[in-house]
Amino acid sequence: MRKIVPVIMLALLAIAPTAAADESGAAKKTPQKVAASAQAPKVPSARAAPAVKPADRVEEAVRKVLKRPAPRSLSEAKRRLAAIKVDIDFREMAAADAIEYIGRLAGFNVILGPELQRDGVDALPTITLKLRKASLKTVADLVARFTGTKMALDGGILSFTTPEAARGKPVLRIYGIGELTFVLRNFPGPDMNLRPSGAEFEMEEQTDVENPFADPEKVVEMLKEFVEAKSWEDEGVSIWADERKLVVRQYPHVQRKIARFLALLNATR
Repeated sequence: MRKIVPVIMLALLAIAPTAAADESGAAKKTPQKVAASAQAPKVPSARAAPAVKPADRVEEAVRKVLKRPAPRSLSEAKRRLAAIKVDIDFREMAAADAIEYIGRLAGFNVILGPELQRDGVDALPTITLKLRKASLKTVADLVARFTGTKMALDGGILSFTTPEAARGKPVLRIYGIGELTFVLRNFPGPDMNLRPSGAEFEMEEQTDVENPFADPEKVVEMLKEFVEAKSWEDEGVSIWADERKLVVRQYPHVQRKIARFLALLNATR
């Protein structure tokens, strides 16, 4: 029993310095540090927001455009293409691939016309083109120029096709030109002058106001000269007129120009 007591005392002496060191270390902490550590809440680490890639922005824009209905006219299709900005780098790209690229971003159907597919796509030249922040309409126009094609819209589908197919078939339109060819006449008014009894009185004659468009054939000649002069020789195209109407069989885009030309002539009268 006497041997056990000294052993226990030696063990207590060995533990005491370690406990004292821990207490002294805790005492060294200043009240300010303890208070600061107690007040500072633990902030969870925030994850960095994923970076938005340019390709993702383009796809999002395309998804928004896809919700819109198909264009109803070629001019509307071109306006929608003009609203889309792109960066491109075509290197010896096949025409069919360039047109497919335009279709992916346009938000409506864009195809290579059946006329060109029938004649052979391999005959079209490849395209090398690099643009930054250009409109998709500019890209489409340049692709059409490089390949010698024209754009046409049919049933909401934009197609790159031959110039002949893009013009379409001649259609019949009838225009009223009575106001244009009508001849104005000057009628003499009543003579208000006081004349002596028995004086001779000469009645004034009616006169016509000069009208350069009074002859309908003159209108026909002007149309053939100033509106798509070469197209009037095409098969299926015709025009004739009388004093009241103008009958024209022409391509749709030419008919629109004829309507604007006649409106301009009426405005000059």
